[in-house]
Amino acid sequence: MPLPVSPREKRNAKPSATKTRPKRIGMTIAIASRATTGVLLYADKKIIASDGATTEGCKIYRRRLPDDGFIALASAADDAVASEALAIDLMAHANGVQDQSMIWGAIQQAMVRWCEPYPPNELPSIQYLMALRTSNIARLYLLQLRNQIVPVSVKRAIGAGSRIVDAMLDDVLPDDFIFHPKVALFNMAYMARKAKDSESSVGGGSRSNAIFIPHRGSAHWVNEIELFSAEEHAALVDDELNHIRMLIMGLGTIGPVERMAEGYKNLIVTMANSYAESVQFPSLDDDSNEATLSEPETSEDQP
Repeated sequence: MPLPVSPREKRNAKPSATKTRPKRIGMTIAIASRATTGVLLYADKKIIASDGATTEGCKIYRRRLPDDGFIALASAADDAVASEALAIDLMAHANGVQDQSMIWGAIQQAMVRWCEPYPPNELPSIQYLMALRTSNIARLYLLQLRNQIVPVSVKRAIGAGSRIVDAMLDDVLPDDFIFHPKVALFNMAYMARKAKDSESSVGGGSRSNAIFIPHRGSAHWVNEIELFSAEEHAALVDDELNHIRMLIMGLGTIGPVERMAEGYKNLIVTMANSYAESVQFPSLDDDSNEATLSEPETSEDQP
């Protein structure tokens, strides 16, 4: 018969090698995309604390760096407090590097040091999409604990909603055609809305934040009201596409192909013009909306 274990021995006992951290779904959608003049980060605002409580807040963290550099991190995590603490730590280390060619090593070392107190099977599930501007070039990267930094060529999605977005990335943000920032942003709004509607853990009612980091000049927050409006317009895209699909599927009974093709052309042109006029993101042109260390303005603060 095994001897009983004292309470002190229980407290001092090391975790079993087979014990693993309870898996929780990352409650977020974050998307990164290149554009013609810079890069974009887009994230929903739903935050899940380690105890499961849900709130809303900005999950994009940013900081100016020396020599007109800029860093921004969009997070997907199962622990919002840990994610924010690590993001602040990484940005502080990046800011302390005078030689920008050494930023990679500083960020990687900071991730490793931050992870040291955690046993391998107890690490929080945290990912970041990072936008980094150095030497007048803004690039995108995927960060994963403990020490992975992976370049992102054109676009990437992380979080629970990525299961929905990944299937659309190549069609909506193709590698061989880089869009103007406002067009790329509308495409990201479309994918974010799809993720919110299709993935319950992302939180359909939550709003979003987005930031544009140009190769040169000031980084800009995108107005939350503009993002909300873009996502509402994006929700209509599928309705229009479904209408076109119904017409195509019924070509055999509706009429001559040539006449229907002209009708599709006119419909598509009308749709494109309508969205171009309705979704313009004026905050990207507003110098007062420059991204500083403060939180982005909420809808209540916007004029």
